[in-house]
Amino acid sequence: MRLSTANKTSKVAYCIAVVLLIALSYGTLRSAGVIWSKLRAEADGNKANLGEDIEAEASLDSLSNIDHGDTLAEVMEGIRREDFEVTAVFTADGEKLFEYTSYSGDNVQLSAEHVQLMRKYDGIIRLHNHPLECHASFSRSDLESLVGCHAGYGIIVSRNATYVVTPNRKWPSVDEIDAFMRGHTDMMEVVWPPDYDEEIPVTTRELMELVAEEYDLRYYEWSKSKVSSEEVAQAILGG
Repeated sequence: MRLSTANKTSKVAYCIAVVLLIALSYGTLRSAGVIWSKLRAEADGNKANLGEDIEAEASLDSLSNIDHGDTLAEVMEGIRREDFEVTAVFTADGEKLFEYTSYSGDNVQLSAEHVQLMRKYDGIIRLHNHPLECHASFSRSDLESLVGCHAGYGIIVSRNATYVVTPNRKWPSVDEIDAFMRGHTDMMEVVWPPDYDEEIPVTTRELMELVAEEYDLRYYEWSKSKVSSEEVAQAILGG
């Protein structure tokens, strides 16, 4: 039986349509596979990022080894009573980044990780205590540490006093602080605390006022009985 030309044309058209349908179906399935692969990759990536965030948080927690509270005022008041130095660092908004101690009476040895973290934030508040029963303001190394991390505020608390320093515009360089403090050792007060093997030079109010005048800093020194930790924190944080 012979097909007419019209029947042949219809059969060819039908075959072409079937081929196109199969091609389109394959393309759709292939596209769906590509999309699914992308979604799986993104999901896996999100899981990886979540894991990294958890690890970063755990690492941040590991930078603290002591805890006197969450707020600036709480930590200020808490570390006044300690017999060893404690350093606590807050953001400019008052969020505590870490609190750390080396259980030493006259220093805290921060790690490279501590320093790297501080340098990630602008205008940090760096707080520590001076356990010595004497009138001891910011030492040369205290000031150099504030300069090195571009702190917004430096705070020291002792049993009965609070000391605060902040730049009006910018800090002087470490070399400037070093040279100035070494050139005014005659204005240091020397004390010999119990259980210490040597004398300790401490910075007087007069010397700190001279440093502030020389480098355009604001310096405050208050008796704890006159200005509370809460009042100092409120003045700094503006709350």
